[in-house]
Amino acid sequence: MNGFERRTNEKKKHIEETTMPFLKEELNNIKIADIARQAGVSQVSLYNYYGNKVGLVASALKRLMNMRLDEITHLLRSEKTFDQKLRELILWKAKSTTLFNPTTFKHIYEANTEFQLYVGEYASQVGYPLFMELVQQGREEGCIRPNIKDETLILYVRIMQNVFMTTDENLQQATAVAEEFMDMFFYGVLRQEE
Repeated sequence: MNGFERRTNEKKKHIEETTMPFLKEELNNIKIADIARQAGVSQVSLYNYYGNKVGLVASALKRLMNMRLDEITHLLRSEKTFDQKLRELILWKAKSTTLFNPTTFKHIYEANTEFQLYVGEYASQVGYPLFMELVQQGREEGCIRPNIKDETLILYVRIMQNVFMTTDENLQQATAVAEEFMDMFFYGVLRQEE
C-alpha cells in the first residue's frame, strides 16, 4: 500500500468512526453536513468516498460490526466457562442494540446490495462459526442437553436477536430484557420445584 492509499484509508477510518454516533438516529435525521463538520472534512469528500449517505452509513455500520466482532471474538476465545460467556454474550448483544437505530440498519440493508452481501457473509463466515465454537464448548462442559440440536439453538438465538433489533428501549431497559431472556434461557418459563 502506497502513502496515498494509506492516508485515504486513515481518513475513511476517521470519517466512519465519526459517523458511528449518528447511527443512533433514523436515516432521515442523519445529515451529511453534520458528519462532515464533525469529521473535519468537506461534504464533497464524503460524496467522493462513499457516493451518497447510504454508502457512508453502510460503511460506518460495517466498521462498527468489525469492531464489535473483535470484542466478541476476544470473549469467546477467553478461558471463561460456557455459562460465563453466554451471560456476557447476551448482555453484550443487548448493549449492541443501543449503538445504532434498528430502522436505520434495516433501511441500509434494504437499500444497499453490497451491505446485504456483507451482512450475509459476516453471519455465515464469521458469526456462525464463532457461535458453533461456543455451542461445542457448552456441549463439552455438559451445559447443553444432548437432545437439543444445533439448528434449534441457532433459531433460538435468532429469535432473541430479532427481539433486541426491534426494541426501541434505552440501554437500561434493553439490559433488563436481556437478563430476563437469560433467566428464561437457563431456567425455562415454568416454576421449578425446589
